[in-house]
Amino acid sequence: MNSQSGSGRGLGLEVGGQTVAPTGVIHVGGHHGEEADYYGAHGARTVAWIEAEPDAFEVLQRRVAHLPGHYCIQALAADRDDEERAFYRHRFPGGHKRGFCSTLPWDPGAVARDPLLSRLETFDVRAMRSITVATALRGRGLAPADFQYLSLNVQGAELLVLRGMGEYLEPIRWIFCDGEPEGASRYAGAPTTTEVREWLRPRGFQPMAAAASRLQFFFRVSDAAGPP
Repeated sequence: MNSQSGSGRGLGLEVGGQTVAPTGVIHVGGHHGEEADYYGAHGARTVAWIEAEPDAFEVLQRRVAHLPGHYCIQALAADRDDEERAFYRHRFPGGHKRGFCSTLPWDPGAVARDPLLSRLETFDVRAMRSITVATALRGRGLAPADFQYLSLNVQGAELLVLRGMGEYLEPIRWIFCDGEPEGASRYAGAPTTTEVREWLRPRGFQPMAAAASRLQFFFRVSDAAGPP
């Protein structure tokens, strides 16, 4: 979600008897870092941004360069390290603004029905080497205990990213996920919000809203490790 303010991501709310007040944030699919001020205003001191799209990453770096404790990692996050994956880059007319880039291809039917998506053109499909979030953060010397909040804006790759969290999922208390509802997925092969919800449930997370909503907020209700 390319939100200018970050509103709707849950910070500052009372959820499950706790205030959502992380000191550390992992944001996968960081785009232009639009939420940087929002995170800072709610007390986040450490923010790790992961973004695959090269032009968006340049903007992200410039936006947060003056902010201490912000780390920018250009990488395609997935469930395995060093796996070659396609990365689909889309742009709006005019060639400058990118949008909805993903390691998954479009669902042609969904695009045809959506007046916004149907304006986009796929101008580049490139091969990229994937990396797990765990490997990316270890490489920056960041510890799992640094983070309590995870934001996923990964255009259908939600389970790929979650499966690559490794030990960094254990201290996470809250997860914001911009996902793909049942019957309304924009990407071929993407998990639905229900499937993401069911993957997180045995790992101790509960959703605040019905799975039909694209924007999902999860909070930890137990420290169950769940299946690997």
